[in-house]
This record gives sequence, structure tokens and C-alpha cells, in this order.
Amino acid sequence: KRWFTLLLFIAMNAIDLSIAQTFTPLGLLVAKNFHLTYVTHEFPIFSLSLVYYVTELVLLIPWMYLLQYQGLRFCIVLCALIQIVASWVRVVSVASPHFWLLLFGQSLASVGSPVLHFSVTKVAIAWFGERERGTVIALNAVNSFIILSFNPLAIPHLVKTTHNLETYILVQAIVMTVIGILALMFFRGHPPVPPTLS
Repeated sequence: KRWFTLLLFIAMNAIDLSIAQTFTPLGLLVAKNFHLTYVTHEFPIFSLSLVYYVTELVLLIPWMYLLQYQGLRFCIVLCALIQIVASWVRVVSVASPHFWLLLFGQSLASVGSPVLHFSVTKVAIAWFGERERGTVIALNAVNSFIILSFNPLAIPHLVKTTHNLETYILVQAIVMTVIGILALMFFRGHPPVPPTLS
């Protein structure tokens, strides 16, 4: 049960990082799909990724407050719901195509992101013994490193046309929905019996 909980958490973190980096290597393709000129619309295109970093700074303290007073399960479930809705907004925006709707969807996805980046220690403390906590945090860090390294290299090879872009965004939305539903059903803030006395 605890390893499944960790797997759900790591999977949510992985898809979140994938969503955050979707448009970084695809500036020209995004400009083409949304009928923008790349030179004059360079900042709005790159703001699709930049919004994640700004949101992280702005919402860090509110998410920490919610994590402290509402608990881990509440925050992960809320994050999952936000990410599911945002993923499908992104699908609609790419299919339409409406750039500002895409920016809204990307911004909405970034709202749920901060809790995933700093709550791994809460998962480790709640679900694992003292000797396993370092392993849990290391697994999450390696997962993040792999996703952050792999995405910029793989996305340009996977997404070469606007049709590929629509398919890629749709696959991300489906994966996020499945992981989010699993989190809604199975993610618990703490086990029935604590892993240690501390």
C-alpha cells in the first residue's frame, strides 16, 4: 500500500513536470498552430512554461498552509482535480485553436504544481520508516531529473506537426485523468498504522 501511494505521488509529479515543459521546445510549432508570428509573439509562447515558475513562487505559502492545516490527502486530491480540469482545457485550446485558452489551461495546471514539488517529505514521513525516507526522497528526485532531462530531448522528436501536438496534449490529459482518478480513490494522507513511533 505505501509503495503504491509513493508510485501515485511520483506519477503525478512526472505528468505535472511533463505538462510544465510541453511547450518549451515547441515554440515554432505553437506559433504555427495558433497562427502567431514567432518573432512578435515570442514572450507569450515562452510564458506557457514561465507561468509555472511564477505560480510556484506566488502559491508556495498558500499550499504550505493547506498542507499543514488540511492535510496531505486534501492537497493531493485538490491538486489532482485541478490538473485534470487544466489538462482538458489544454486539449480544447489546442484543438480550437485559442492561444489565450491554452495559456489559461497552462496557468491552471501550474496552480496545482507547487504542492507536488515540496510535499515529498510529508509522504516520506507519513508512510515510511526512518531508514526508507532517504530512498523515497531520492526516488522522487531521480524521477524529476529524468523527466526534466528527457522531455526537452524527446518532445521535438515526438511532436513534429500540429496533429502530433494535439495527440500529445490529448495523451497527457488521458494519463493525468487516470492518475488523478487513482489518486482520488486510493491516495491516503497517512497509513492506518504509523511506520515508526516518531
